[in-house]
Amino acid sequence: MTTDLERALGGLASAAESAARPVPVDRVLTRLHRRRAARTAVTTAAGVTTAGAVALGGATLAQTQRTAPPVTSPSPTTSPEAPAWSAVAASGAFACGAPVPAVDDPAGDADLHLETTASAAPTAPGAAPAWGPRSLDGVTIAPGEALLLDTVLVNGTGTDVGAAVPRKPRVTAWLVQDGVVVGELSETITAEDGPAWVPLDVPAGASAPVPSGQMTPFACDGESGAALPAGPYDLYLALPVAPPTAADDPGQVESTSTVVGGPYAVTVAGPAAPEAPETEEPAQGPPALDELVLTHAGLGPLAIGSEVPYVPSPTDLVRFDAAACAGTDLPERWVAAYPDGIMANGAPSAPFTVSPFEGRLTRIDVLTPGPRTSGGIGVGSALDELRAAHPEMTLLRAAAETGEAVDAWGVEVDGRTLAVEVASNAGTGGWAADQADRVVALTLVSGIPYASPAWGGDTCG
Repeated sequence: MTTDLERALGGLASAAESAARPVPVDRVLTRLHRRRAARTAVTTAAGVTTAGAVALGGATLAQTQRTAPPVTSPSPTTSPEAPAWSAVAASGAFACGAPVPAVDDPAGDADLHLETTASAAPTAPGAAPAWGPRSLDGVTIAPGEALLLDTVLVNGTGTDVGAAVPRKPRVTAWLVQDGVVVGELSETITAEDGPAWVPLDVPAGASAPVPSGQMTPFACDGESGAALPAGPYDLYLALPVAPPTAADDPGQVESTSTVVGGPYAVTVAGPAAPEAPETEEPAQGPPALDELVLTHAGLGPLAIGSEVPYVPSPTDLVRFDAAACAGTDLPERWVAAYPDGIMANGAPSAPFTVSPFEGRLTRIDVLTPGPRTSGGIGVGSALDELRAAHPEMTLLRAAAETGEAVDAWGVEVDGRTLAVEVASNAGTGGWAADQADRVVALTLVSGIPYASPAWGGDTCG
């Protein structure tokens, strides 16, 4: 029994579905990939094209069903209308959680079989596929990615074939690991009235394309849309077919067969590794004040004798302030890039000052707690602590002789003098009892004599 293919395809769905013309089998066999297994024969055959999307991570669609017309295990019979066509067929039904039925494949290409190519489904209406069409073999399917499968039933026999195929779903796809069906990629069906079986004729030497809808994953735990574990899978395509009389009287369907395509080696990719949270880079700035150490080399990274930083940087310890000494003959100064601190007498002050000469730093004076010597001595340290930490230091300037408010202890190395100034009442200090004999300033000079203490000096003088 043979019918016009255009009329047969038109009966597969609503009037909105367009007809398809037969494709010569020699063209199909040269452009499509086919995998073979064993051998058998089947009594009926049908044709189908799937241009459906296979979404491995998609959500279940509302008001859909995935029930196929009743299909029994193949039980080959011969009838006047259904000659014994040779076909690639399964020896039993595919079922979730069950072993894969044996797939038998007659020798040569003179048979009925399914072939397919795949493309990535466009991510937006009107967009081009990201890849494809290409063989389904070797495809890696990303989570949530949709595939468009172009599946055809090829009639490689020398005789026209008339059969009946399910109205919906047409082709089902089965994912297999270790010989067991672990997932199904099945066409999502919207409930519609209509016959369970429709006729389909496939002329000799041609193929029959049949459009189908979107295909979504069903894991074998019974939950649609459940994620499948990442890894390799074998993908089988299956199409139930029946004698052509099934389209006229579905109640009289005595035998069906399942034409098979595959297996195709595919890989399901795991979810992408979560992106590491963006971490804010610490704000750039100079080192903490209490991390600075005053040595003969300089104050932390601020080297004595170096050029002042005319090109500003966020990590500079000093910055140029054109109005630091406003109202004086020389208002601009290089000042500490730190908030003011409190000096030994309780007055606010910059934590340190610098004095450049001819573009190079020649003096650094520390006036508030924070920076310390290599021995841990800073503003507020006791004289006894200074003598114990720096026994190499000697008395450079005595208040009793200079009449100044401080004694200066220090040591010179390679033309650089590191001095520690200690409150003293031997001169004009007038220090309280708890202030006397405590460090009030640290000083480093280079290339010039240590001729005056930092304490009591005028920054803008």
